[in-house]
Amino acid sequence: MGDLSDLLLPSVFAVVAAPLVLGVVIAIVWFFIASSNKRILGMAYVLMIFAFDLFTHYPRPYLNLGGLQAYPADILVVVLMVVVVLESFKRPVPLQGPLLLWLALGGLLFASLAMGLSQYGKSAGTEARDYVYYWCVGLYACTCDFDDGEMKKIAKWATWCAYGLIVIAIYRWVGLALGFVPRSFVLDIGITSVFRALPSEAAFFLAAAALVHGMAWLRGTGTPRSGLHALIFAAIVLVLQHRSVWLATVVAGAYLLVQERKHLPRQFPWLLGFVLVAGIGTGIAATFGYLDPLFDALDASLSSVTASRSTVTDRMFGWESLLDEWANSSTKTLLFGFPYGHGWHRFVDGKIAEYSPHNFYVDMLLRVGVVGLGLLVLATLIALVYSLLGRVESEPEYLQIRGFGLILIASVVYYVPYSASYTHGAVTGLALAQIMHRSIRRRRQAKITNARPTAYVKRSV
Repeated sequence: MGDLSDLLLPSVFAVVAAPLVLGVVIAIVWFFIASSNKRILGMAYVLMIFAFDLFTHYPRPYLNLGGLQAYPADILVVVLMVVVVLESFKRPVPLQGPLLLWLALGGLLFASLAMGLSQYGKSAGTEARDYVYYWCVGLYACTCDFDDGEMKKIAKWATWCAYGLIVIAIYRWVGLALGFVPRSFVLDIGITSVFRALPSEAAFFLAAAALVHGMAWLRGTGTPRSGLHALIFAAIVLVLQHRSVWLATVVAGAYLLVQERKHLPRQFPWLLGFVLVAGIGTGIAATFGYLDPLFDALDASLSSVTASRSTVTDRMFGWESLLDEWANSSTKTLLFGFPYGHGWHRFVDGKIAEYSPHNFYVDMLLRVGVVGLGLLVLATLIALVYSLLGRVESEPEYLQIRGFGLILIASVVYYVPYSASYTHGAVTGLALAQIMHRSIRRRRQAKITNARPTAYVKRSV
C-alpha cells in the first residue's frame, strides 16, 4: 500500500499543481497585456528573479510538474515569451536587421535544443537553460519600445537591485562571522575565498552599475548621489575578488575616462580627495590588522593567476580540448555545433572534467557552431558600436545609450572567462531596441517634414 501511495502522490501533485501554475501564469500574462504601459514590469520581474536566484543560490526552489522541475526563471521566460507573442498581434513588431539577427540566433538555439532532447533527453534542457534565458530576455527587451521615462525607471530599479545584492553579500559575511551562515555555503559560492559571497554574474552587475553611475557623476548630470553609488558599487566589486570582473571593469573604465576626458578637470579635486581619504583610511586599518584577511585573500587570488595549475590554466586547457573535438567533427557540426546535452566531457591535466567551458564564445561555438557564434558576435557588435558612436539628442539619452556601450564593452571581456546571464541578454536587447525604434522615429519625422506644404513666395519681376 505504501508503494502504491508513493507512486500516486507525485501524479496527484502534478495534476493539482499544473493547473494552478498555469492559472498563475495566465493571470500574470493578463496583468501584463491589460495595458501596454505594464510591459515595463517585465524588466522589474527580470531584476527580481535575478536577485532571488542569487539569494537562494543552491538548491534553488522549484515546482515539480510531473517530473519536470520548473524554476522561477523558467516561469519568468515563459511569461515574457507569451507577452511577446500576444503583443505582436496587438502591435506589429518591425522586422528590422537587429531583430532578425536575434531571431535567427534563437532559431539555432532552439534547433540545437530540439535535437538534443531527441538524442539526450532531459539533460539537453538542463544544459540549454541559461542560454534560453539569455535569448528570451533579450528578445523581450528587443521588442519593447520603452520611452526615456521608462528607461530612467528601469535604471532606477537596476540601482535598487544592485543595493539588494550588496545586502545579500553583507548578510552572508556577517552570518559567516557570527555562525548562522555555514562556511561551506559561502565557499560553495566563492570556491576559493569566503569573500566571494556573490557569484561572478552578481559582481558584474555591480560593476556595470558602478560604470554607469560613474559616467553620470563625471558629467555632472546624474543625481547628486551618482558618485556615491559608483564608489560603493566599485568597492564591493573589489572585495568580492572576481578577477575576471576586475579586468572587464578596468577595460570599460579606461574607455570611460577617454570618453569623458573633457569632464575630468572639473571632477579632479574630488578624485584626488577620494584617493587621499581612501589611502589614509586603508593605511590606518591595515596598521591595526583589520584588513589582513582581505589582503591575504587578494594576494592569493592574484598569485593564482600565474600558477602552473590554476582555474585560469584549467579553463584554457579545457577550451583547447573541447575545440579540438569540435574541429575534428563533421562539416555540419562545424557550422551548427553539437546539440545541447552533448556535455562538456574532456581531459584536463589527465583528469576528466565535465563542467561548462566558462567561456561564452566557446559555449556558443560548440552548441550553435560558426553560424550561431557569428550571429551572436554580429548582434553584440552592432549594439556596441551604436551605443558608443550613435547620435544622441539629449543628456538623458546620452547617459542611456553610452551606458549601454560601457556595459557591453565590459560584457565582451567578461564573456571570455564566463557565460552570459540573462541580465546580459536584457542589456543587449535594450541596446538593439534603441537602434530600431530610433530609426523608425527618424523616418516618421522625415515623412512629417516632407509632407509639410512649402510656403508660397511671390517672385518679383
